[in-house]
Amino acid sequence: MIYMKLAKLGKYQIWADDLIREIMVKLSKEEFMKKVIPETASIRDLCIHIVISLEFNIRTWIREEEVNPEVLYEELNSLSKEELLKRWKKADESLLANMKKREKSIKFLNFLTEETFTIEPYDFFFQYITHTAYHRGQLMSAIKKLGKEGITTDYLFYLFELDKNK
Repeated sequence: MIYMKLAKLGKYQIWADDLIREIMVKLSKEEFMKKVIPETASIRDLCIHIVISLEFNIRTWIREEEVNPEVLYEELNSLSKEELLKRWKKADESLLANMKKREKSIKFLNFLTEETFTIEPYDFFFQYITHTAYHRGQLMSAIKKLGKEGITTDYLFYLFELDKNK
């Protein structure tokens, strides 16, 4: 039951991220690259961070693949805006797909101690749903700084959308 609820949150994440990506598709290259996020980050930089976080952690801790984060960063950094946004969508879909089938615990890196510890799948996926929600807020703030109209990606609006489409 709890994993069904988590999958619903995963579908919400895709819905909310799609709304943000729709706005970013319309940004010019200059707007996408402009340093508008505190600590001199651009919308593009934050998109790369979101994708590398999702891809690296799914591939490393769920699929148990060897991933070099520097190589992954260089690969993502070389992508066009359109390619990067597609990659983000694919990472969201991968997160949801893995949510639906992952049952065993995950050995994960404790960034504070550099040691691994074991977490339940629910905690792993919940971390990435909430972490991406945090970054959606940053992206919306940056989009507004560019003078663009913002949108809401609140979970309640997702529920409204589900109810409307019954």
